[in-house]
Amino acid sequence: MSGEWMKDYLANFLLLLMLFIPFQFSILPSFGIFILPFSELIIAEFGTFLFPNCTYCLWLIGSDNAGIYLLAILLLPLVLLVQVLFKRCTSSPRLFDVIRYLLLLYLSMQLMRYGLDKVFLNQFGFPEANLLYTPIGNMEKDILFWTCMGSSPLLSIVTGATEVLVGLALLFKQTRIFALMTATLILFHIFLLNISFQIDVRFYSFFLFSIGFLLSLEQWKTLIKSIQQGKLELDLSTDCFCISKWAKALLVTLIFLDLSFPHLANGEKALAIPAEISSAYQCNESDNQSGVQRIFFHSQGYIIFESEHALMTSEKIYFDPVKNLILFEDETSKLSYQIKGDTLSIHGINGEVQLDWQGIVIDLESLSLVKDKFSLTSN
Repeated sequence: MSGEWMKDYLANFLLLLMLFIPFQFSILPSFGIFILPFSELIIAEFGTFLFPNCTYCLWLIGSDNAGIYLLAILLLPLVLLVQVLFKRCTSSPRLFDVIRYLLLLYLSMQLMRYGLDKVFLNQFGFPEANLLYTPIGNMEKDILFWTCMGSSPLLSIVTGATEVLVGLALLFKQTRIFALMTATLILFHIFLLNISFQIDVRFYSFFLFSIGFLLSLEQWKTLIKSIQQGKLELDLSTDCFCISKWAKALLVTLIFLDLSFPHLANGEKALAIPAEISSAYQCNESDNQSGVQRIFFHSQGYIIFESEHALMTSEKIYFDPVKNLILFEDETSKLSYQIKGDTLSIHGINGEVQLDWQGIVIDLESLSLVKDKFSLTSN
């Protein structure tokens, strides 16, 4: 089995994964989403047949569910079968160039997509008020990581801008090799973070890293060989694909349209929480019968109750600002509220408990994590 055959096999495998993974684009069609009902049905059947005792397995193709790992396992022999049956076609250098270029464009698009999300502070938003009051020992690792990244807009912007620049550099042949090697290192670091903090995109980040590693494999081999020989020789100037210029131009244009659409289409976002309501309130009653120490309002439409023992429970809510009502999604509770200056009063039934509660706004700006301070010294 030659090295070229193995590279063809990996490229075909990654291309099929790229097609089957149901990623939601902005305007580009997603083959993975189109066939998702059918593919998940097949995966579920295979999963229950191969692992009948795995009652906790979720055979869905997404995040890090068992289904996406089984999909990869099933694609391995499928690609092998196709490559053996259609040896002449699959070993064509031109076809390999087309597959490499499609993988390259996909990698470039995803780097720029996630980079722009970081630049516009969409991926790592500033921590919600309830997280600022959650003891660090009670946080899941992924929430802890998101909180740390969100508390530093500068780091998020710089990291995102780097990913965008690397993604752009992949599109130009003069900078492509250097960008591929840089992208491989960036994606390996992201994969390590996802593994370390148990973030549910471990499979997908490894998939992107694998694309970068495959496309830059020859350069890494050359670099290692030159280091072993005691001299650093690496041509970073060009990397050509036998693809029509018109086809390249069309594909790149579609990518930029897909990336720019969410940021151009987003106007004023509808507020889930009325503007007059702050995100956090502290009970100011000396005789607190409810046992609720703080109430937080999450920007995505949740009310969070913190008990006197620092336990938090959340409910999805909707507001009726005309009647001053807080409506619960499960329709089991309804609370009336009143705002007077910095004071919030809430009355009504929360589940089976009568809630008569009054609190004042918490000054989040006084928290050390929120204060915008910068110093070059340790003073």
